[in-house]
Amino acid sequence: MASNPPLVFHEYKHQYPTRNNNDRHERHRRPPIPDLRFEISYLRSIQPYIHFRSLKPAQKPEGKGERKVKQGSGKTEPANIEWGHVLWITLRDQVMSPLFQGALWALVSFYLTPYSARLAHTLSSPLSQMRKLAS
Repeated sequence: MASNPPLVFHEYKHQYPTRNNNDRHERHRRPPIPDLRFEISYLRSIQPYIHFRSLKPAQKPEGKGERKVKQGSGKTEPANIEWGHVLWITLRDQVMSPLFQGALWALVSFYLTPYSARLAHTLSSPLSQMRKLAS
């Protein structure tokens, strides 16, 4: 048996030794895909109209074996909700916006359908004439 292992050529650095291996890591980075889920954007839009208050746990005298309660570890609950603003945002996001988008899409498709049919006809007629000549 040989004391040296055979030369392996399946790695990139062995095939092109003069090229720097860091070149493949210099790809252009694309920006992250934005989060377009409805719930996240809806919660962000109603967040200014929901106010929270902190519930502080009942203070007990410290005795033997009891732990101190850390500052800021209290629970929170909604204290004041501006229902008018929340209702308006909900109607706007869930009713009005889809209604307007659907109406706009219907109008655009209604008016563009004749133009697309005419374009398809004009593009298909020269092709049919070329097929007749080729036959």
